Amino acid sequence: AFYKQFLYAPFPVESCLHKHLHDHLNAEIMTGALTTASDAIAWLTWTYFYRRLLINPSYYGLESAEPEAVNQHLSRLVADHLTDLAAHGCIALSGQSICPLPYGRIAAYYYLDYRTPNLFGGAIRAAAGGADSMPMPDMLRLLSMAPHFDELPVRHCEDQLNQQLAESLPWPVDPGTFDSPHTKTHLLLQAHFAHAALPIVDYLTDLKTVLDSAPRILQS
Repeated sequence: AFYKQFLYAPFPVESCLHKHLHDHLNAEIMTGALTTASDAIAWLTWTYFYRRLLINPSYYGLESAEPEAVNQHLSRLVADHLTDLAAHGCIALSGQSICPLPYGRIAAYYYLDYRTPNLFGGAIRAAAGGADSMPMPDMLRLLSMAPHFDELPVRHCEDQLNQQLAESLPWPVDPGTFDSPHTKTHLLLQAHFAHAALPIVDYLTDLKTVLDSAPRILQS
């Protein structure tokens, strides 16, 4: 019976909005659609996430679908995400009011992770002379640290390939991070500029992914 159900019964499709809510809230705030925390909660009630939350609350970390529990969950969810956006300089909070800030506008305009403008802004401010004086190795390292590259795949045994690749490139990386997607991104960028050979075909696909995203991140 279970096997037949597995074959023929439809599986529910759950929402992933809660995993990317920072960026969605930021985009809505920058368009002026959301100006208060109450607006953000009301906006959530029109999403597929909200429909699935009521039907399958345990999947979203909620024990009950009772109205009071759902309202508290949404209020807490919105408050936590707005606090994170404010901490990264995307918005300013004044009571219930939300004020968009330049970092938030940059992230929304260039389709960036909400953390990226603050990361880059802090690094550039810390560099003597600003971005124009930042050495190329430091610039590549900063670019590779963009949250956009968090999901670049590091496949089985690729940490060893990354180590081998690093030995043929001019600028060193932290030897304890060969399994990091950001270290792999850094190595791919180095290999691209140094015209170095990549170890396997999969790295060509990964390099294309990095190069497709890099201009948009740098333009910000």
